[in-house]
Amino acid sequence: MSLYQETQRTLAFVFTGIVVLLLTAAIAIGADAWPGICVTRSLTGSSCPDCGLVRGVLYVCAGDLAAAARSHAAAPFVAAWLAVQPPARFLLARWRARGTTGLALGLVDLGLCIGAFEVMR
Repeated sequence: MSLYQETQRTLAFVFTGIVVLLLTAAIAIGADAWPGICVTRSLTGSSCPDCGLVRGVLYVCAGDLAAAARSHAAAPFVAAWLAVQPPARFLLARWRARGTTGLALGLVDLGLCIGAFEVMR
């Protein structure tokens, strides 16, 4: 297995762990009980661009899209991006083995990232 394939497989497992952790936290703890710990807010007193993003993703995992959008406008996009990552990374690793570069999925991934950060602005 090539270094590219190993990297994609490792990223797939990492993203799978993140998604499982978020789903478990949303079910066991709930988004409302998530502590509002923000280093930027505690140091400067003002909100950072990501304030409410984790809570918003937890609301998406719990199925409350309206609360997610109120918490952070990019939360549904970030949750969708996180959910797409594990299968996309496994596919990239598999397709690389067949000689395909996976450039199209990489460009889609980049587009989703840029779109999510544009919404945050």
